[in-house]
Amino acid sequence: MLKAGYAADIALFDAKTSKSYRAVIDAGVEDTVLVLRGGKALYGDTNVLKLPAIDGATCEDLDVCGVAKKACVAKDTNNAATLAAIRTAGETDAAGGKYPLFFCKNQKPTDEPSCVPYRSTYTAGITAADSDGDGVPNATDNCPTTFNPPRPMTGPNQADADNDGIGDACDKCPLEAGEACTPPSADDIDGDGVLNGVDNCPEVPNPAQDDCAKLVTVQELRDPANPNHPKAGEEVRLENLYVTAIRTDSDKGFFVQINSTDPFSGFFVSTGSATPTVAVGNQVKIAGKYAERFNVTTITNPRITVVAATTTLPFNPYVIASAVYADNAQGEPYEGMLCQIDSSTVSLMNADGAQDFDEFQIDGVLRVDDACYAALDNTYAVGTTFTKIVGICGYSFNNPKVMPRGATDIVTP
Repeated sequence: MLKAGYAADIALFDAKTSKSYRAVIDAGVEDTVLVLRGGKALYGDTNVLKLPAIDGATCEDLDVCGVAKKACVAKDTNNAATLAAIRTAGETDAAGGKYPLFFCKNQKPTDEPSCVPYRSTYTAGITAADSDGDGVPNATDNCPTTFNPPRPMTGPNQADADNDGIGDACDKCPLEAGEACTPPSADDIDGDGVLNGVDNCPEVPNPAQDDCAKLVTVQELRDPANPNHPKAGEEVRLENLYVTAIRTDSDKGFFVQINSTDPFSGFFVSTGSATPTVAVGNQVKIAGKYAERFNVTTITNPRITVVAATTTLPFNPYVIASAVYADNAQGEPYEGMLCQIDSSTVSLMNADGAQDFDEFQIDGVLRVDDACYAALDNTYAVGTTFTKIVGICGYSFNNPKVMPRGATDIVTP
């Protein structure tokens, strides 16, 4: 989108004769009025580049088919190159010439290959019986006017992902059968009917234009002392997250963490009564409401987007002593993160006294919980030692806990 204050790569074309997209399709080199990269001028009409806002008055002059142009070669390269040097190197040599820098719109380029589409396996090209020259007769071509030959990845058939008889190359919505769908629009990327340039949440559907979820970092979300810490109930968005553990017990959801073991790097995403559909290792982005549920930083009513279905986490567990995490003041920054407790010993088989929630205690200070590993039981005898216990540094019922995710997270000597 074009919007005040943004930087963009933009090309403008003369539309005095041809209109709309045809102005671009029909354009010759002389019809390119302005080219910007990152908001900075590279090339264009002299009268345009001389405008103070364009800042191209010092660019080199270039006559293009009778139109006064400027090319910002020296300015763009910090004088490492000039337009004249490029033309000398490209247009002349000892034999008397290489190739012109450009051809005008009414000129036919010399020594160019044919513009007629050609493939070694479709030698007939465009014919009355094969309008697009893709080697498939019109009568059986699922896109008779669009070049879409069968490819090795689709076998002997033309690509048709939704199997609706309309080839992907000409299907309005190639992943949805039929043509009744609404095709995606680059001008409204979230499909909520509000154009990107005036949409207060261009990537989140909100046709009523309610307040947009604020983009925050995990540290801002987790650290109450952070000046950008959101208010309880505020809609927030978080990106570049990795799923570290899944909860499928009564408190369903999953834990996420950024690619860091710094304090305040992880948190819990509650999916309510729904079993999470993500997997450990998935890279995701999350939008939802911030809450401190039972003193645990949580995103509720989440909107989850899987960015990459990876299965290997890019970071290792954070190694922390059981006594450090069991101390609320020291352990709180690591809540929600993937942790590792080394060299621990069972101090209580049943940490819940008269009740039994399959928890046991290590080192006299920290509970090991089955929230992310339903098969875990508190059958380890007092004195049992562990080389390491990996799991989520969690918190529930006023107790810090480590929550292993499976049998491989509990390692005995």
